[in-house]
Amino acid sequence: MLGFDGFRKHIMSSFAWIVLGLIAGCGTLVGGSGQGAANWIRFDLITLERSLMKQIGKYLSAFFIALLLVTAVGCASTAKQEGTGEYVDDSVITTKVKAAIFEDAAVKSSEVSVETFKGVVQLSGFISSQAAMNRAVEVARKVGGVKSVKNDMRLK
Repeated sequence: MLGFDGFRKHIMSSFAWIVLGLIAGCGTLVGGSGQGAANWIRFDLITLERSLMKQIGKYLSAFFIALLLVTAVGCASTAKQEGTGEYVDDSVITTKVKAAIFEDAAVKSSEVSVETFKGVVQLSGFISSQAAMNRAVEVARKVGGVKSVKNDMRLK
């Protein structure tokens, strides 16, 4: 693989050979028609073009692979931050838990806040009774996708 300096040297040497070929083949200085030099120059230009296209292809391939890796790593999760897919999953779980608490008559849904991080549901807020608090935790545990429930609710 040619680096930048190698590529530059290749271009310069090709240019020098082209100029020498033009000088040597420009007419009948030696008594020939100059066709051999013209064909050689055409061949060298085609070879140079193919070499250049291969280099460009390699650099473009490397660029797109790097872009793909950066995109994949950017969507990955860490210990303190969730990835894109996990965020969507957690949003669905939060919505399901809120809906389940809303449908339960024993718990006032306005008293309970629900947050989800990597499948762990956190219930918080000020609730009117211990029975309502226990019922909210029980309802949240029954929702699909919930790994565990953290109870941060306080009695009024």
